[in-house]
Amino acid sequence: MLKRIMTGALVLLSLYAGPAYGDRGRILTYDTDADVRENSQKAIIFHNFEEEVLILGTDLQADMATTILEFIPFPSEPIVTLAEGQPFQRVSELIGAHKLVFIDYHHSKGNGGMSSETPVEIVHSARLGAHDVTVIRVDDRTGFSTWVKTFLGSKGLSPGADYHDVEAVASDYIKRGINYFVFDLVDLTPGAQSVKPLVYRFKSRLMYYPLKTSNTFGGSGGIDLIIIAPGTLCDPSYNKALYSRKKGFSDRNLCMNPLSTKNPAAVRASTSAEISMAETESLYAPAGKFFPEKESIFMQLISYYGEYNFDDDLLIDILPAPPRAMIGEPYVYVPPGELSPRVWVLDKFHYMKQATMSAIEMEIERFEQRLKAAKEGPGDPQNIADFEKRIEKLNTDRERLKKNCSATFGYSLPEEKTVRVKVTHPYAQGSLLEVVDMTRSGPFYYVAGIKGDDYKSLKPNETYRVWIDPVYPRDYPFPSYYVYIEDFK
Repeated sequence: MLKRIMTGALVLLSLYAGPAYGDRGRILTYDTDADVRENSQKAIIFHNFEEEVLILGTDLQADMATTILEFIPFPSEPIVTLAEGQPFQRVSELIGAHKLVFIDYHHSKGNGGMSSETPVEIVHSARLGAHDVTVIRVDDRTGFSTWVKTFLGSKGLSPGADYHDVEAVASDYIKRGINYFVFDLVDLTPGAQSVKPLVYRFKSRLMYYPLKTSNTFGGSGGIDLIIIAPGTLCDPSYNKALYSRKKGFSDRNLCMNPLSTKNPAAVRASTSAEISMAETESLYAPAGKFFPEKESIFMQLISYYGEYNFDDDLLIDILPAPPRAMIGEPYVYVPPGELSPRVWVLDKFHYMKQATMSAIEMEIERFEQRLKAAKEGPGDPQNIADFEKRIEKLNTDRERLKKNCSATFGYSLPEEKTVRVKVTHPYAQGSLLEVVDMTRSGPFYYVAGIKGDDYKSLKPNETYRVWIDPVYPRDYPFPSYYVYIEDFK
């Protein structure tokens, strides 16, 4: 029996004629023995921090002619238009032209870690004809069910036996406030075929991609997300360890958690490249007005292959994405006591290790000054033993870092983040970042390192968006950390 689709809506907002596609759910429209599978999903995702544009394509395969009703849920009302040209063929050309690759690596006995580069390829098969597309809004499960049954009845169809599973998926979206749905009635012929792309534009501060709708198809398949945004979302150097990875010197979460929770090895992030506005407009003609003027735009592919069984959708804050290309020049090493190699982008690895070492040395200097004051005045002699113990611990951390580049020290550090900084004076190592709206109780961030060691690039009387990565705690009554400045704009 054919199955499922995604959520529904009560208020009919608009009606479109055209093809459909995307990461969708499906509803079997009548009793049939047809087996329909979603072999792969492809999406070009544009995001400008306030709005999103999805160009979606899906490869479907049916063993006999049948009809399904597909649906996609959205967090706000989408504007739906037909894609111009052949965007997936064009994006494949851009991926090749900019030489995007996946960095793969393995452990070779006697040779340590070895890396290789895998070219990125997007394959898109033949098109389908035009479909009936309807955008609706629904506020409860009953409204969803009523609309679906009425719509199918008008076509002389009825929901399949597993329709209640679809309602459950739709209800989950509605409960989360995602209550706009785009429906598309699709006629399938036997064999593999691709749904001709549509363009969905909608307001969303977070990058959104529905995954739970794929649960209605079940089975396994691929998802390729080509992300085009003012920054690089995922570091390509952590492939095959994307969920529990090391970033800097503390555990970090993946930028694609819902894709990799069950199987981290199923997700890969390619290198990224800056693309011109002309190239961006060749994929989506209004891109020149969609992105801010003079904003640098970057392209990256996130690829997944595994089970269509997701607990969450993608809802990702792209604001922290560094505004630069990541070419993924690999530095591969095997940490002591571990069997698997880790890959670092060489310049980032070098500067973050250097920043961590500088942070420890600055803390040693601070405690040595306190110890001297406790011994010679005007400090409290009762603190001498504590200061000596702290200095001993700091020296131990420094030696561990010298011997082991992946050393961790048992401290809880915050996640990397983006802050707005208004620079009022020249910065140097140890300077306090003048974070806009920083309170008297912190948190406080002190610069331990900056990419390229170029402190002069932060000009006084300028305000910047700064990407910081805490590398070591700074002793203070309120939250205080040494940070590495990964990038700024």
